[in-house]
Amino acid sequence: MDCYLVLLETSGNQNFIFDTNKRRENVGASHLIASLVAWTEEALEGLVRGWTRRSRVPAHSAELVTATSGDVKVLVTDGERARELVTRVTRKALEVASGLDVCGVVIPFQWDDEDPDPVMDAITTAYATLPEVRTRRAGPQSRFPRLPIVDQCTSSGLPAAYLYDETSGSRSPRRADAANARLVPRSHPSAAKLEAAHDGYDRLARVTVGWIDPNGCRRPAPWEKAAAVADEDTGSELRIDIDEDEAREGIEAVADYLERHAEWVAVVHADVNGLGAVLRNLTTRQAVEGCRGYVDLLAVYSERIDRAAHEAFRAALDELRCYPGIKKVRRPGASGSFFPVLPLILGGDDLTVVCDGPAALPFTAAFLQAFENRTAALLHPKEKQLTAAAGVAVVKQHYPFSSAYQLADDLTDEAKRVKVKAVGASALSFHVLYDSAATGLDNLRARTTLPGGDRLVAQPYVVTGNDNAGWADGRRWSDLLARVTALRGTVDPTDGDSDRGRALPRSQTHTLRAGLFLGRDTADGRFQLLRNRYGRSGLSALAANSERWSLFWEEGGVHITGLLDAMDAEEFIGDRDETAASR
Repeated sequence: MDCYLVLLETSGNQNFIFDTNKRRENVGASHLIASLVAWTEEALEGLVRGWTRRSRVPAHSAELVTATSGDVKVLVTDGERARELVTRVTRKALEVASGLDVCGVVIPFQWDDEDPDPVMDAITTAYATLPEVRTRRAGPQSRFPRLPIVDQCTSSGLPAAYLYDETSGSRSPRRADAANARLVPRSHPSAAKLEAAHDGYDRLARVTVGWIDPNGCRRPAPWEKAAAVADEDTGSELRIDIDEDEAREGIEAVADYLERHAEWVAVVHADVNGLGAVLRNLTTRQAVEGCRGYVDLLAVYSERIDRAAHEAFRAALDELRCYPGIKKVRRPGASGSFFPVLPLILGGDDLTVVCDGPAALPFTAAFLQAFENRTAALLHPKEKQLTAAAGVAVVKQHYPFSSAYQLADDLTDEAKRVKVKAVGASALSFHVLYDSAATGLDNLRARTTLPGGDRLVAQPYVVTGNDNAGWADGRRWSDLLARVTALRGTVDPTDGDSDRGRALPRSQTHTLRAGLFLGRDTADGRFQLLRNRYGRSGLSALAANSERWSLFWEEGGVHITGLLDAMDAEEFIGDRDETAASR
């Protein structure tokens, strides 16, 4: 039977979201990317009479296989309809989200009831073909010419197309139509993001406050009984003790706090390690019968990984309850408060979050741990455990968010080194950007590398997989926490040697920090002097070698210390209240 795979995908998502520091536009852009699924469903309903999410090929002429934020796969039995589907979805994107790049390809193949290879090959070909097709098209920037000369958008820098009334939240194409309005020039993409923000806040409120019932899967897994999985149309939402309007207003308050009031803001980016290879190699670990078997298995894995990401996000938010020092955001008169965490991309193998600086590291570590636990519980018992890598860029409030995201993305790539160094573990890397003059992770890491090659940064840190020894020693999340605890240790504040109750005064901490940049011998010498004076304060946790009381350990002829990481993280990892974890 002739069959056609349609792959629809957005590209440049991060640039589309982070080209402005306006949180309302960030939320609107996030919602427009997530709307690719709704646009595809709308197009299928118009093209195929009676189509629903339950429709299956070959009994029906179209089937939605996977649908995650920014990536959709559809099977269609008619080539003309397949091409028309791409036309309708890309036209819809152009109409309502002109700055977003949406591209699609159609790959023909022969449906086989015994061999899954045809559909597997079609998916591989689609992903290989899509970049070629995209490069042959003009990008979104070409849609906004600078000639004739027009005013510039106050947010994006693109040519302005509207006068946007910030008071009423509506467009006014002519200045004469807005006599008493508060008008600012805005481009097409900027206005589209602003208009999508309301629905975006609704979506983020559902993600943050309550998610669809975990049993509401679209189709059962082959290794489970179908009766154990609820039908998608009857899957109920979790009961929550907060009104929907209040939830949306709470998320708006979080966005406003992050834009206007937070001193430090963090961009967190996390990516699943090798998910594409896992999905491509499903048939090597499980028996699959024909194209139908592989499509069902692919759909199940995609849905469950997406669900695991949402559940891990909620678990990470719950973990923040254990840190009483993290500020919560509350609207005046509201009954509930919200952690300052704004999930802009959440689904599939991707997480991008903007949050308050002090919440970033505890949230990220908790997310990585929860994601591993959730995927282990949801996927096939014999399936290889999924791990993830995350990058955390902590910057000042007004630092350009496009640059902050790029730093977070580079940190994620650094954290992915753990795949080779500590197999089967998730890890994170972070950087607190005190000086915006030096950007780019390579430059930042070069600043913490001494002339002889010794490194003052031990990242990335292994968050899971405690069985790993050797390379991970000194680089575990627990090691970082122990160093932070030692720096923050307290004694009787009446003691004359203490600084506001700190066992190691801040002045001595600064002296030790400066010594690190003067070389290993100088740093160790200062550390041993502090040991003699403040030995009672638990400084042994700072020593990489307790016998020699050295801050450094050796690896391949290079000496490494984790002290600078702990000093940077101290202000961003609060004291954990163990009693809150059990409540």
